[in-house]
Amino acid sequence: MALLTSKNQAGRNWNTTSKSKVIASQGKSQETSDKHTSSTWDWSAEWEAPAGEESFKLNAPYDPTPITKLNLIDQYLEDNGFFDIKLGQPEDYLDLNDIHPIFRFDNFDTTLLGKYRARKAWKAMRPALALATKFLTSPDAKRDFWHLLFFGELKTDEATGKRYLVHSTKEYDTSSTSGYFENCLLEMSECINFFWTPLNARHNGKRYNGIFYPDLGSALGMVDRSVLDVIAERDNDATQDYLHSWHGHIGLSSVYLYHLLSLKSPARPGNWNSANMRLQLSLATLICHELSHAIWSKRGIEGPEPYVFLTDQKPELGFNFEVFLAGVVVELSLVCSVIGRMESLRWDNTFAMPGIRAVVDMKWVESWFRKDTWTGRVTFSTAPSTTGNRRPRLCIADRWFKNNILAPAVFQPVLYIDGKAVAPHVLGRRVSHWKASPCTSGSMQ
Repeated sequence: MALLTSKNQAGRNWNTTSKSKVIASQGKSQETSDKHTSSTWDWSAEWEAPAGEESFKLNAPYDPTPITKLNLIDQYLEDNGFFDIKLGQPEDYLDLNDIHPIFRFDNFDTTLLGKYRARKAWKAMRPALALATKFLTSPDAKRDFWHLLFFGELKTDEATGKRYLVHSTKEYDTSSTSGYFENCLLEMSECINFFWTPLNARHNGKRYNGIFYPDLGSALGMVDRSVLDVIAERDNDATQDYLHSWHGHIGLSSVYLYHLLSLKSPARPGNWNSANMRLQLSLATLICHELSHAIWSKRGIEGPEPYVFLTDQKPELGFNFEVFLAGVVVELSLVCSVIGRMESLRWDNTFAMPGIRAVVDMKWVESWFRKDTWTGRVTFSTAPSTTGNRRPRLCIADRWFKNNILAPAVFQPVLYIDGKAVAPHVLGRRVSHWKASPCTSGSMQ
């Protein structure tokens, strides 16, 4: 789908009682249109480059950054087996055809990549889309988060002044609420699309891995301002109405696109390994983060975003989802050609420097992709964390290194294992003799 293509919602008959059939039929149509699509995880299949494109390189505006090496902390984690994971059998993992219609290929922009490359990227990200489907449609996630976001009523806490959401009477009938929620998602799937943002794209001076726009004009401004200017000059009422009407556009950073397509990526398209797992989990979380904004925007309630829960420390719905999912904000160390560690950060350390964070272990990452995780009640908010009295085995703290011949005084990250510093570095050099206090939960000594 192109950013400029409208979708006709007229005459749709949304059947909210047969969601599984809708998804199954969607998967079937995808399989019919592409014989190479498989519902199992074949980690021996490599990405097939078009003729003349064996050395794949994204063209402007998607030029990747220069290839870099793992930093010393990630290199230590890799060398000592912390990134290793023993894979199960392909049938142990999520069905890659069980993808919600909101994530179907037709909802991904093909303007800049062309349909061939766009489909290759979409196929490569199916683990993320299958996982995002679980995040979005599992009964526990719907009941505890999405229903509250979609139907919750605003309330102001007298003690703190926070505007947050409380469950509405509509949610008392769980089956009816679930059906209505599915219907709303299906309607949204007809007026939302995903596009890849240039690596150097910024919004309000900041660079984001993902961003949501409720109208075409803002999305086009992110991709190509000149195209927006041409469209905006059209004196056509239908064009202007569409330009400013609610059509959700979710931008995803091209750094993900590079890893999905490039044979130089450590994730290696078609190869299921620990780097790919971290990439796909990060992408699935990012997609649901932006969908949180899209759902609230679709509700059309005026004013700033509220807190989802009174316990949330920031009125930012995407981060509220991430904290619901993992208990903390989980971030991936990611640049072109390098997929590093996943870290969990407390609310008060999300944008802090210096800060302290836990390294997320690969068993936690892999568990989300396993079928058995989703067969019973799903437990959320379980990521390794420095919150409360928990002490993660692996944590990273920013430490102050004084002036010396090699470098100015700076904060640099230091890896701790069981409270012992193991991988300090200053500007790429190992520090052989230095002292630091043990890393303790919730404090920096």
